[in-house]
Amino acid sequence: QRLTLLVQAFICAYIFIYVIFYRNHHLRLEPVTGNVHFDVWGGAQGHTEAEFENLPYCAGPWAASGILEGTCLTSRRQTPLLDDSWNRVGTLNQGQSILAAGPPKELGGSMRVPVQPAGMVDLQDMRRCSHQSGLVPEVHRCGFVNEVDLLQMDDGKFIPTFIQVVHQRASCVDGSRFLDTCQLDYKTTPEDQQIVDEFYVGSIERYKVQFTHAFQSDIIGQRTLDEAEHFDMPRCAHAVGGTPAICYDRTGGGHDESTVGGLLSLAGLTLDSNNMETNHPGNLEAFRTSGMKLNVRIHYSNVESFWSWAGLGTIGYRYEVNVMPAQSVWRSLILQPESYRAWVNGGDIVDLGKYDRLLVWADGIEVSASVGGHLGHLDITNLVLVLAASIPLLWLASNVVRCLFLPAEGEKYETMGFEEDGGRFKGRAAGAALNGEDSGGHAGDAL
Repeated sequence: QRLTLLVQAFICAYIFIYVIFYRNHHLRLEPVTGNVHFDVWGGAQGHTEAEFENLPYCAGPWAASGILEGTCLTSRRQTPLLDDSWNRVGTLNQGQSILAAGPPKELGGSMRVPVQPAGMVDLQDMRRCSHQSGLVPEVHRCGFVNEVDLLQMDDGKFIPTFIQVVHQRASCVDGSRFLDTCQLDYKTTPEDQQIVDEFYVGSIERYKVQFTHAFQSDIIGQRTLDEAEHFDMPRCAHAVGGTPAICYDRTGGGHDESTVGGLLSLAGLTLDSNNMETNHPGNLEAFRTSGMKLNVRIHYSNVESFWSWAGLGTIGYRYEVNVMPAQSVWRSLILQPESYRAWVNGGDIVDLGKYDRLLVWADGIEVSASVGGHLGHLDITNLVLVLAASIPLLWLASNVVRCLFLPAEGEKYETMGFEEDGGRFKGRAAGAALNGEDSGGHAGDAL
């Protein structure tokens, strides 16, 4: 009997503590929908290469310490090979590989790499060979592009991190040379396309990201984020202990503020983390050059364990940030003559023909944001169903205990032949004696 009560008590504790108070399965959940808008801007970021020199992924002190004698280098573009007197002694074509003769040195205000067997090249024109790069960032300078031009791709939902500016020479589809009249074609062969410049967007992790959102449900109707609790988010003005990954600001009707780096930290990543989905050798490529798809979900709920069993919990929201698998994420942009200098120095453009074009290839972060969740309220029908489900469990527990343990006790009494109690005998043998019977039959037969 005690064991049966113990099992039934355990089942009751499971129903009330776990199912009702912890999991809130007795509540009726109504879906939450809504809309979200986000903006990205640079703010007070650096604009010159000198201001980027302390960033670990920019060419500078890091680049100088990463190239040693014997390091394989590949030219990003056609670049001159100079001797110690700065005389041109040769040319490296785009994609041509060469071995470094030692670490880079600062000469004439720029970093130069001595190469084998002789000569030197500009560090910014070179990168490590792909088979040596591993997870070490390639050597690139960091550059600045104003936010209006930088964030014009995909209606501002794409944040570039690595830029290549390409000069594409025009040709005729029919192979003729009558560029004024023929249908134009832009081939991607090394002879018809040349990289003019490539650079990381400097301090992109510090770019600001602002979210404004509203939500609605059949239970409460329409509301804004200012009418909800901001779970696990401090006020931006009251944040202490460093910059939070995301915070809430009440100014302007209310919005949430973060940075590109802050959003990535919510996903447990940085731009220098490895993209395991890349098709590069060894599956080694940083997100900074491969790009990524970032999914931001704003989850509304009033269901909290142990606090909302009556359906009266505080309505609030949290951010859920995940990276979706992708080999690469990029966008392209055709530059018009009047706007290309927002991306590249005019002096870097050489022999730009009448019908040639400049193309921007940008790897970066594709951001998608959505509002979802659920609100729970007490529903008598759900509560009765949960409690009713416990009755069969209690009945089943009683029968299981009885089947497993009671037969052993019954066998003890069945094997007991007799028991003396105050001079009287009980049991089958005693009953036979009192009736004048024995194993031989009736007493009269003996006579």
